[in-house]
Amino acid sequence: MRRGESRGTILKAARAEFAERGYAGARVARIAERAGLNKQLIYYYFHSKAGLHAAATAATDQHPDGPGAAAASESAPGAVRAAIGRLLSSLENRPEFVALLVDRFPSPDARVQARAWITQAAADVGAAISRGQGMGYFRDEVDPDGMAQQAIVLCAGYLALRDHLSMETGGWERGVSETLLRAATW
Repeated sequence: MRRGESRGTILKAARAEFAERGYAGARVARIAERAGLNKQLIYYYFHSKAGLHAAATAATDQHPDGPGAAAASESAPGAVRAAIGRLLSSLENRPEFVALLVDRFPSPDARVQARAWITQAAADVGAAISRGQGMGYFRDEVDPDGMAQQAIVLCAGYLALRDHLSMETGGWERGVSETLLRAATW
């Protein structure tokens, strides 16, 4: 196995371990076992469990179209629905990141990473709400950033708890969108 392949195999195993057990419950030995590599190789590449966690949960490929990627011709509600769809899809594709967001005892590096990701994700949803305010569709007193953070909490909470809930992802996505739209609309 070449260098890049080993590193990628470790990251894949680490993402699964962190998604299942969170930072505190994850063990480097289990990650090495999942990867089929020795533990020393993990320390060689990442130096520590915290370094591995930072690399495994790095906010890559989140919102590939960028914040506020809605088309200019898209309706205000459509832009909010699309932003929430991107948010939920992004989190659904990265269960290790959902675990990071809901972890009560993250590492200091993970806390910084979570805040950076939240800022990026909130910018996307917030931009859609701000644009709708500019079009006169949403009330002026609605705080786009606060509403965007509420969307993040609802989506991350749903994904963390969905095994215990009866609603499917599509229904949840519509429910979050419609709840926020009703709260923001005149």
